[in-house]
Amino acid sequence: MMDDRMLRDRIHRAVEAYGGAVPDPAALRQIPFRAHEKENIRMKQKLSTAAVLMIALLLITVTALAVGLTVEEMWQQSFDRMRTTGWINSASDETQAEITLEEAVSIARRAIIAKYGTPESELDAMGVYPSYFARGWDGLTDDYPSEWDIYFSSRTDVELDLDHTDYGPTGEYRVYINAETKEVTYCHWYTNDFWSRAQRIWDCGSYDEVHWHYGRQQFFALPAEQQAYWTAQLASSGYRVIAEDERLHEALLTAATDLQFLPLSAIADNEDAQVRAAWEALAERGLDPDLLQRFAYVATIPDWQTGTDNVCVHYSYELEWDLMNKGFLHNLSDWLFCRVTKLGLYMVSFEPGTTRVIAVTHVPISESHRQEPVTEGSLLTRTDWTADDLTAFDEAYRLLDRAVRRMQAAVLPLEEQEGIVRSFLRGLGDTYIEAPEAVDAERWFAETSEWDTRIPAPAMTYEEFTDRYGSDERFWPMEVLCRLKPESYRMPLPGETTLEEAARIALSHLVCTGGEEALTALGDYQVFCRRVSLSGDPGVVDCRWEVFIVADPANPVHGYNITWGEWEDHADEPDVRHITEQGNG
Repeated sequence: MMDDRMLRDRIHRAVEAYGGAVPDPAALRQIPFRAHEKENIRMKQKLSTAAVLMIALLLITVTALAVGLTVEEMWQQSFDRMRTTGWINSASDETQAEITLEEAVSIARRAIIAKYGTPESELDAMGVYPSYFARGWDGLTDDYPSEWDIYFSSRTDVELDLDHTDYGPTGEYRVYINAETKEVTYCHWYTNDFWSRAQRIWDCGSYDEVHWHYGRQQFFALPAEQQAYWTAQLASSGYRVIAEDERLHEALLTAATDLQFLPLSAIADNEDAQVRAAWEALAERGLDPDLLQRFAYVATIPDWQTGTDNVCVHYSYELEWDLMNKGFLHNLSDWLFCRVTKLGLYMVSFEPGTTRVIAVTHVPISESHRQEPVTEGSLLTRTDWTADDLTAFDEAYRLLDRAVRRMQAAVLPLEEQEGIVRSFLRGLGDTYIEAPEAVDAERWFAETSEWDTRIPAPAMTYEEFTDRYGSDERFWPMEVLCRLKPESYRMPLPGETTLEEAARIALSHLVCTGGEEALTALGDYQVFCRRVSLSGDPGVVDCRWEVFIVADPANPVHGYNITWGEWEDHADEPDVRHITEQGNG
């Protein structure tokens, strides 16, 4: 099975092509765990003197292109050299490949150098992580040729399976090679600092690559004189460039997707003068700021150099997920809630240092998705909404949300709940969702209106909850988790491991594996325990314990995550990881 990184790479390419077991639980409470010693098994080869000399010559530049290495050995070599870890990802036996590993790496290096002008010394300093996929390796892709995927990375001291979000100046390279024809089918450089090396790429003749990055977020973060330089370079070479009156629109358009997935920490303070003025500017255009904010529209301030100060107002998927996570947005209500993105994105531009509005830019959702707009039909049929649609949406959402709360109070079967919601969305013009013909949502809403008296008032608002517990579920009290997600969490029953005992188990194992210094380095640490039900049956013991030991839950960069499974007759050995790593849960 492909890991997340491999899956993202394949999706990216497709998009570009088309636009010791431990004792029983009772014993766990009495003795600390002993960490198992892990051996680093290496494969060895006997080589002739001539072969050794040949390899020495080939490796004189300290590259990862080692003759005779297997895929596993090359990964391990990179692990050792770059101090990285990860899952060795290769689906097929490379000994059956049409071209050898060393030939594939050589082809990949030549492709990178030709396209990006990358110095060989830069590639030599990177880890090399190859994977081979034979034709039909997964039983589904017989039509696709066998392929070598070569990944070059300068990252050090990381687990490679973690999401790649911070690409340094040297970035990471992906090269895919048709093993049957030796053709390079994909060669891409992932970097957060493309423009510092753009001249090198331009000088080696990769004008198309420079133009591909032109007009994107990193470009608008450049100083004005550099933006002007590259605009002139591209224009003189016959490329279409951005007109002055298109700059604000292009900046917002190319950033549309990324803006909507920014972390919660990127949300601007609504009391900031320019942010407040931005909401007021939208209000003057008929968009109610209170409604927008109720439906997860937020303000963020980009670092673009456009000659103006800019405030972007857009939907936040992170806020939507946080609302769901904290129990303020039900999953069924969210079927409609997230459709508010049909309003698109807005940006209010100001004269620098003032609140004088220069322009209000709008990118419709159809444009950000590169789709033809649909302007006719019912509310959910149309793609691009206006201020009037926002009001209509608010009325529809209030109706649905009340109905969902009634369903929860009446404890209706999930299938029946989904049928009612599907019928309601179908009535609003959703042409894709399937709804049972026998269900009439509007009639059900009318017949159950008196059920509203059964709906309990929320204990606190979203803002109060966030102020008290924060946004990181790992550090919420167990009783809060049990209330919000009873299908996943429950308190221990009599005779089961208690929260206090779980904390002691975790602390004992941390000291056993990392020494007392692991704890003392955290200073005044805090311990948070979660008992995650695995079967969902409250009568079954099986669960996963997750214990987080951190110096500061508001900034959890220093600490540990200790996890283990607990069953009727035994418990797994706890797995200790740094808080920033992925655990086994």
